Amino acid sequence: MKGETVILTLPQRLLVEETVVKHCAIRKWELHAKNARTTHVHLVASISTSGEEARDQFKAWCTRHLNNAFGRRDWWSVGGMAKPIFDETYLVKAIRYVNEGQ
Repeated sequence: MKGETVILTLPQRLLVEETVVKHCAIRKWELHAKNARTTHVHLVASISTSGEEARDQFKAWCTRHLNNAFGRRDWWSVGGMAKPIFDETYLVKAIRYVNEGQ
């Protein structure tokens, strides 16, 4: 972490999810699942770049929107997972986990 642990409120979580949806639409990425939790965010999307680059874009856009709405702060830890999905079975399991397994 860059700073103290951030607990996202419901309005902050909803803003993160809205930002993810809008960013996917802008980039023409297919969003399969999203789930902004109190301390982290999960999403599954078909993207046209590396997972790490997409992760960094999502974090940057969400940070910008959170800062505008709730004030500047360090919202995220450094890095984060960006696992590739190569087959339909794993895709279905990942979507189910994000939607139901939290």
